[in-house]
Amino acid sequence: MAEPEDPWEDAGDDLDVPSNGGTSRDGHHERTNLHLIDVKAKLDNLRKTIESEGKHRRIEFAIQNAKMVTRDWIVGYGTQTLFNANTDNLVQQILFAFRMGNGYDIGKYFAFDGAGKPDHSNGSTGYDKFRIKLKHKLHLLLGQEPRIDTEPVEGGRTMVFYN
Repeated sequence: MAEPEDPWEDAGDDLDVPSNGGTSRDGHHERTNLHLIDVKAKLDNLRKTIESEGKHRRIEFAIQNAKMVTRDWIVGYGTQTLFNANTDNLVQQILFAFRMGNGYDIGKYFAFDGAGKPDHSNGSTGYDKFRIKLKHKLHLLLGQEPRIDTEPVEGGRTMVFYN
């Protein structure tokens, strides 16, 4: 049986032997691997940039169209009642906070029922109803549900975030 041919047999003198004992082909593989690592890092960076731009585009769309989801939405804050124009403003303030990479304190806002009183139906508080409705409205605008911290943070604040 004949011995298999050595593919490196005809390589001749064009192989430089580096000081580490390897061949220049080893160096070529190292350069290729480094190049692939560099390409992967650039692709990861490009992906992150595209995701960030998409997120900002969705926020800008939401700011421009906030009135579409706040129509006829009455919200309470502390002892005040916020009607349409103010709920538009509230949603836009939340979206501006998202654009800056921040959350927004929604701890004192609550929902009203049809009779103009804080909505405590079905065992939920007006605060819970407000958060559920806000989450739904922001989802309609952004295409993704925001995150609402259910456990109040320092100072009793309940925050909404857009990841």
